[in-house]
Amino acid sequence: SSDVCSSDLFGDSFRVVFFWPDQIIKVVNGSSETLPGYYAAAAAGGRVAGTANIAEPLTFKTLVGFSLANSKTYSQTVLNRLGDKGLCVLQPVVGGAKVLHGKTTTQSGAPEEEEISIVFIRDQVARTMRRSFQAFIGQPEDATLIPSLIARAVGLLNVFVSQNLITSYRNLSVTRDTVEPRQYNIRVEIQPNYPVNWIFVDVSVGLF
Repeated sequence: SSDVCSSDLFGDSFRVVFFWPDQIIKVVNGSSETLPGYYAAAAAGGRVAGTANIAEPLTFKTLVGFSLANSKTYSQTVLNRLGDKGLCVLQPVVGGAKVLHGKTTTQSGAPEEEEISIVFIRDQVARTMRRSFQAFIGQPEDATLIPSLIARAVGLLNVFVSQNLITSYRNLSVTRDTVEPRQYNIRVEIQPNYPVNWIFVDVSVGLF
């Protein structure tokens, strides 16, 4: 039911995507079969995994390999309600199903948690930086340690910019932990490559 939020079923999480509708149509051995809608998630996962640029959003992309019944075409009002409830809504199109907004189930309203692509970017940046700084583990500190950590961080961040994963960064800091002297903390704020989801057009009519 459209009166049930996805968060009621799967929690309010930026790690979960709930695809709607809950049924798809797949041709199996020459005949059309109705299958559970979670197979759409597999199709979306395959498309995302095959996209080289993780900053490319799932929004307005067509998932192929199955179709949706024409009865699953909803009015714009209903579509908006479904999206507001944390559903990643699919609509029937020729050749598959169109993703209206590639979003997670979070109810926070924050683009950094709502957008699948931004979650991927955040994970990729954190994973790459953590892996890169492992080279410093097990070494004795010296006067060059903090400058070396800063240089490594700046180099990585500039690579992320060149890869179009982020557009800018600021407030990079490298400090020794105040409680654990064997730990160094690296903190930075990044601006991810945001997707374009809406374009507002305002046309005024009158005599000039």
